[in-house]
Amino acid sequence: MKERFLWTGIVLVILSGIGNYIYFQSKQLDEPIFMEHYYKQDIMEQQMETQLTFYYLTNKQNPSTVQYANINGIEVYPSPFRNASFWEAGKPQIYFEKEFTHHYIVPVTFDIPVDQIPLDEKTGEWSFGKMEIVFSDNQKLNADIGEVEIVKEEQTPSGLAHITGISNNLGESSDTLEAENTLTVEEFSIPFAAQIEDEMAIKLTSGKAVLEGLEDTAAQFKSSEKRFNKKFDSKWDEFPGVYLQNELFPFQLEQDEYLEISMKFVQNRSRYLDFPITIKGTSGNGESFHSRVHVKNWPSVSQEKINEIIAEKKAGDSK
Repeated sequence: MKERFLWTGIVLVILSGIGNYIYFQSKQLDEPIFMEHYYKQDIMEQQMETQLTFYYLTNKQNPSTVQYANINGIEVYPSPFRNASFWEAGKPQIYFEKEFTHHYIVPVTFDIPVDQIPLDEKTGEWSFGKMEIVFSDNQKLNADIGEVEIVKEEQTPSGLAHITGISNNLGESSDTLEAENTLTVEEFSIPFAAQIEDEMAIKLTSGKAVLEGLEDTAAQFKSSEKRFNKKFDSKWDEFPGVYLQNELFPFQLEQDEYLEISMKFVQNRSRYLDFPITIKGTSGNGESFHSRVHVKNWPSVSQEKINEIIAEKKAGDSK
């Protein structure tokens, strides 16, 4: 009788071990998954190289490290100063951005020589959305990385001086600009607006006269509430200012008048954002101006979101 109980216990332990192993294996990625990146960078006249950092999801057990990448025929290598690994207990360790139950989010920064970037002769731009990645074990991956635009810097008068900029870890930021002379603000140019419109909201505020004018315009079109995203805390809807919308333009700023631009981002997302918002308009003397407010916002990804990303990837691969 005791022997039968003993063998029953052994069988249960073996079955439990097999079950745990099957569960563990079911959580392992066949290949790394690159997150989505929406980047736009300027290249200055004398600039020698530019750096781009991408993030990918890899297994904690035997994590993948990038050896090099091919971007539209340009071979690029990880920066030796930004991708340092280290040793612990006699084993190589990978630097990761965030740790999850079975996976890491790992950054890789590439140095791209400017003289190798094939800027379009007419537009002065170069863009890409895919990279061929080669990992240290020689595994290859054709990765969708979102969208990256590299642009030759334009020499245009600013018109608005940047006074202050603040941000916090709740996905909120605010920039205050001051008009250097009388200005007519005609447009806010936001790269990748269609891709990120559900993950980002912008409010404008200013001096009393300007703000009242913006509020009156928004009320006429009854469209201020369109920019409220239910993914945001309801307190954001009560935050001072008027939601950015096309109907607000054009509006005027007098010299020394301020314009505050407040932004709110959905944090639990898969997209990394790094680009300028360009404020375009005309000064009092009829000269065009372009001023910029920089957006750099990384997501705060939850385990639930990671599970969702993996499920979407596996569903796509099975089609």
